[in-house]
This record gives sequence, structure tokens and C-alpha cells, in this order.
Amino acid sequence: MNFTRQAQIAVPEERISDWQYQHDEVWSTFYGTLNQEIEAAEPKTNQVMQVLVKDFIRRGSEMSNSDQEGLTTYWRWILAIYGPQILDQLGTFRFLITDLVPLQLIVHKYRQQNNE
Repeated sequence: MNFTRQAQIAVPEERISDWQYQHDEVWSTFYGTLNQEIEAAEPKTNQVMQVLVKDFIRRGSEMSNSDQEGLTTYWRWILAIYGPQILDQLGTFRFLITDLVPLQLIVHKYRQQNNE
């Protein structure tokens, strides 16, 4: 995956003798940069894939009977990586027959999980 890059701070060259017990601002800053969350970058896309992703989102809204507005970066990467294979094998992202999806069971299970 392609992750956004953050500026890296150079490893400090000097270390005080009791560095494990004393607060050392330089080392604290260095280690603090290692604990920063790295956001995943969006995959590169083209017009054809954008249309398919919009259709995928609409299809998800139909199947979940909700108003889905978008996809997380994770699902965009899934479609970017596996989308061409799905399209090659099935010709569409609309390969699941919605009449076969047991929506009542899914909604019931979802409500149970949210009430706990």
C-alpha cells in the first residue's frame, strides 16, 4: 500500500549517561515521531474506476437499505487491487443477486450488536 510520508527526524548522535532515567528532550522528540499515526493514502484512480466505485457504493446502499455516502480508504484499496480481477471474471461489481441476501437477518443481527 501507499502510505503518506511524514518528515523523519534524524537519530540523535549523543546520549547522556543516564538516558534511561533522565528526561532527554532530543530523544523524547525522536521517539515521539515513531509513535505518530500514519494515514493511508488514497489509491490512484481513473474515470472508469470512479464510475464503478460510485456504482459499488450505490449497490451497498441498496443492499443495506441505508444511505451510504462513500468508502473508507481501506475499501478503496480493496477495489483498486481486486476490482480488475472481479471485473475480468464477473464483468461487474453487481454480481450478487440482492433477492438472495437475507436483509432481515442482517438487520436483526446488526441491531442486536448495537443494543449490547
